[in-house]
Amino acid sequence: AMQWTIFAEAPKKSQFGKDIRLENTKRVLNLLYQYQVRYILDDMYENATGATATITIPQTGIYSLEVAYNNVLQQLKTQATQIEYASGRMEGNRIVVGRLGKNWMESLPNTMFQPVAQPAGFSAPREIGKLGPFRVYFDQRRADNEGFMTYRGDEWYDAAYYMGMFLPIVPTDAIALNVTVRQAFASMEAYYFHKPTCVIPLNFEFGA
Repeated sequence: AMQWTIFAEAPKKSQFGKDIRLENTKRVLNLLYQYQVRYILDDMYENATGATATITIPQTGIYSLEVAYNNVLQQLKTQATQIEYASGRMEGNRIVVGRLGKNWMESLPNTMFQPVAQPAGFSAPREIGKLGPFRVYFDQRRADNEGFMTYRGDEWYDAAYYMGMFLPIVPTDAIALNVTVRQAFASMEAYYFHKPTCVIPLNFEFGA
């Protein structure tokens, strides 16, 4: 729920030409979306039944950067094939990483890791780039060395996790009580972890 006063609304319109209701609605909708994303990511990681895999990143003092990159890519492809067996549809092609995986990937040249433009706004789970055939996302709530791999296809059913919308996120009517205006939001959705075996937890470690 949110509230504001008619006095705050009047200066906002007169001085800045903006509607406080539209701005508040946009902020609340973005926040609710982040709650949905947070729930899904945590559920996928905590209830995954794929065998946990350790991805070892060779130290570049011993190996060349290209050798280290190909070594990591080979380890990831091995797990992607396991997802293909488990799903019966396609290889793993999505990776969620914590800080260790993110920092290493973003240190690679653009020929190995293609970063996306950094979005404006608050810190939240987001896509950070492409590593070989994998689209990579950063989750700031994961431990530094944590991550997981799963898959996503073009069709809605080509995923390990579904979210079904019964009621989209909608605002209720704004009600004025004296000088205070109150408004709330409602939504209804269902979550279904369809293929927990197609989510493989990953531990990223630097080699000795």
